[in-house]
Amino acid sequence: MNRVKATLLVFLALVLGAWDTRVVNGDIWRSTYFRGRSASIPEHTDLATLALRELGAADILGRDGSAGVTVVDLNATYFREELLRGTPREGDDRDTAVEERLLPQPARFAGLPDYSYGPADWLNKNLTCPIGGPARNDELCHEFTGWLGGLNAVHFGSQATAMYARYHAIALQRAGRAKRMREAMTPEERRVYADALREAEHQALMYEGYAQHFSRIAGPSATCGSAGTAPIAPR
Repeated sequence: MNRVKATLLVFLALVLGAWDTRVVNGDIWRSTYFRGRSASIPEHTDLATLALRELGAADILGRDGSAGVTVVDLNATYFREELLRGTPREGDDRDTAVEERLLPQPARFAGLPDYSYGPADWLNKNLTCPIGGPARNDELCHEFTGWLGGLNAVHFGSQATAMYARYHAIALQRAGRAKRMREAMTPEERRVYADALREAEHQALMYEGYAQHFSRIAGPSATCGSAGTAPIAPR
């Protein structure tokens, strides 16, 4: 019996150690940009980089690849300026009127579901509480030592299934929208609006990528009868 208990304790320790728990300067949303070695075993960004290395794309898309790019953050500059201006920034040029934002290499987004309740949550720098509840709970919504990190609740059981199903459904809806957009266009319009079509497809893939973080844990009951990939319209 003691051997069984010891085995269970070791297994539990390994599971607990497998979470991405490194937080950058207390700002959870910025953990996506973390450039040091995480203490977690394994760390999602490292695993993503290993997979990309097998595909020959790590030099571009991996954790130290060349794919990082700085863009104007329209969300902080115009749409949510009253909420996001003056908050922690990553890649901003303080001498400009707009707020720039560094979009790190794709591999660095692999651990985003451990910090944010969705891509839009990260886009809003985790300042709102998408799970609802009284406004006074907003500050606790992303408390990493509590619900999101300490319990890691959305990674287990029915909550993992619900997380996968929700974001997989969003990905399918976005993919269907991209398909309808393409089908409604003439060949010439598809050429002119190629960037808009590609953006619509990438949006679907972004949500599916977030959903896939939970799919292995959620199991086949959450796959909605598919392999978990959004049917992006072929070009």
